[in-house]
Amino acid sequence: MAPASKSQSAREPCASRHALAIALWEKNRIGWLEGDFLGLASRKPHLQEMIGDGGTLWIVVSRRQSHGPRKYSLSFRLDGCRKKTYDRDGAFGRYAVLGHPDRSTVFASNDAKHLLLGMRFDPLRPIDADPKKVSTDRLLGLGGYIQTPRCLNDADVKLLEDFGAEADRWSVFVSYRHEDERTAAWLSDGLDRQGISVFRDKEVLRAGAKWWPALKGAIARARHLVVLIGSKTGDSTWVKKEVEHASGKGVNIIPVLLSAELPDWEPLRERHALRLEPGGRAALLKDLAAATRWRD
Repeated sequence: MAPASKSQSAREPCASRHALAIALWEKNRIGWLEGDFLGLASRKPHLQEMIGDGGTLWIVVSRRQSHGPRKYSLSFRLDGCRKKTYDRDGAFGRYAVLGHPDRSTVFASNDAKHLLLGMRFDPLRPIDADPKKVSTDRLLGLGGYIQTPRCLNDADVKLLEDFGAEADRWSVFVSYRHEDERTAAWLSDGLDRQGISVFRDKEVLRAGAKWWPALKGAIARARHLVVLIGSKTGDSTWVKKEVEHASGKGVNIIPVLLSAELPDWEPLRERHALRLEPGGRAALLKDLAAATRWRD
């Protein structure tokens, strides 16, 4: 049987109730989260028709890097999805699929390039190179599928589930105040270059208490919570909330002192803290990498 056409398959419900979408970070980082739920919006109703109510949407995020090819990361698994159609088009369309906030997953940083190239989708249409491009790099064709999510077959779902568990296993969650965002970005990038998966809210979520369900899930699946202690961290109820949740979930907490001492918070008492000394970035990264690779 010949595979269905792209337009035809996009309108059919997924037999597995699972679909995958590719989202460009640059275009979607502000608008792909809708209301109090994790979600994805489209200008066409295909996404809703494929997932329906109660299905699962996996989202791979494509990010431009300062050097080298784009990076593809498995970033979301939206479970218990429901359809929501808005009265008018927003920046990304009016046809949205929203995931249940407590059942959905936000993954730590990972490299999903080879995962994508190994998937076959339903019907069998693996990722192909853009015929308009001379290059044979199949990943160059991914940009065309942002508004055309693909149905997943059972084998694809198994690949994603196995990869998702591995991607989360050694993740680090970075907690910090807005004033220390540049340091958090530098630290996250440094650990990521050493092969340590890192979750930092600015990489995935907008700031705000309404994303607390997603953040709670990310913290609970992290091995370590690295909390940056700057001059105003002691006044931050948000960072304190993240630290207390990590403590309650048994996550290892590593304080990093930037320009202050440890605040008098119960979860931080008697914790060994690392300190960022002047000119000591390389040394701090080395110590953090060693600490976060430690296995209990």
